[in-house]
Amino acid sequence: MVNFSLSVEETAIREMAHAFAEKEIRPIVAKREWIHDAAQRFPWDIVEKGSNQGFRTMTVPREFGGPEASMITVALVLEELAWGDLGVATIFHSTMNKVRRMARLASEEQKRWFFPRLMQENRYLLAGAVSEPAHGSDFFIAPEKVRFDTTAKRDGKEWVLNGTKHFITNGSVASLYLVTATDTASPQNSRVIILVPKDTHGVRVERVNEKISQRFSDNAEISFIDCRVPVENELGTPASRRSEVAQFTMETSTMAAAMMLGVARAAYESALSFAKEKTQSGKRIIEHQAVGMMLAEMATNIESMRTMVLRSAWEADQQSPNFTIGAMTKYHVAESSFKVCTKALETFGGSGIMLELPIQKYLRDSLSAFHFDGTQQATLLRITNALI
Repeated sequence: MVNFSLSVEETAIREMAHAFAEKEIRPIVAKREWIHDAAQRFPWDIVEKGSNQGFRTMTVPREFGGPEASMITVALVLEELAWGDLGVATIFHSTMNKVRRMARLASEEQKRWFFPRLMQENRYLLAGAVSEPAHGSDFFIAPEKVRFDTTAKRDGKEWVLNGTKHFITNGSVASLYLVTATDTASPQNSRVIILVPKDTHGVRVERVNEKISQRFSDNAEISFIDCRVPVENELGTPASRRSEVAQFTMETSTMAAAMMLGVARAAYESALSFAKEKTQSGKRIIEHQAVGMMLAEMATNIESMRTMVLRSAWEADQQSPNFTIGAMTKYHVAESSFKVCTKALETFGGSGIMLELPIQKYLRDSLSAFHFDGTQQATLLRITNALI
């Protein structure tokens, strides 16, 4: 029988994440997100506090001291962190999903090197260096056909990396990059993933991008110039990487959807509270049908989003998941989050675009959803290919 209730443990973790977002994240957002210097704006204090709560390491396997949280638990936590601020949630999300990838693909020697560092250092963040100026959404449509411009060439006992990656989450603050590149020595120029510590000679942060949404999240362009790392830094094998990519993509889509649910919920709750307090023509505006119907539509969208996020998270933890559900969830939640945030802002009338109110921020943040894990059009093509 289908059970829609959360376990006692899941409820407790969700409540802990909500309390953290309410106490530690929301109070700093309004002023701090507009600090001009990106380095000063980046919330290292929140990263450290969140690490002490276990958010950064919640997907670490039990054998290395982590809780090895289920995808449902991860989704619940990310929803609450995004309710506090999408940028903060994105910082943790980028590390959480790479940790799950490391658990699947890393050799035992790599795991013994990596996981202790991750557990001990509260500022140890991960970044996946995939997107390039000429390659991004195409990787999510047909990954087997993409030949990245960033190259990895074997030279004795080392890999030599050359190329540029852009729009990299945690790009200038990560301790370790998972760099996807073209293996020039392979017969089909197939992909390889190389683990590159940030302090490796030849790694250069070219710039940190400024954004109108998820302002706390670091997003950067990274160059690898004759960057040498040991051959042992290759993550996985060609076979294991091929078999794992669908799982990884589903997980990232599910996490992204959970965060956008958090943004939509924050916008809806803000609009609902406002509509119950604001009066017009002698009655609360929620009692005006035009406003009440918008709130009803928002509430319905949020319930639909939540159902799909939990279904996708459940699927991701199954032995043979329906990978298409992940793409469908990402697409639907991205569209619905934007709709909810737009309607929520409309509820506020002219004051909705005023910077002193948070509702304009939620609408800005909702725009991020259209480019998580590829564009919406790329996501639809993934679904189409599955149907074909």
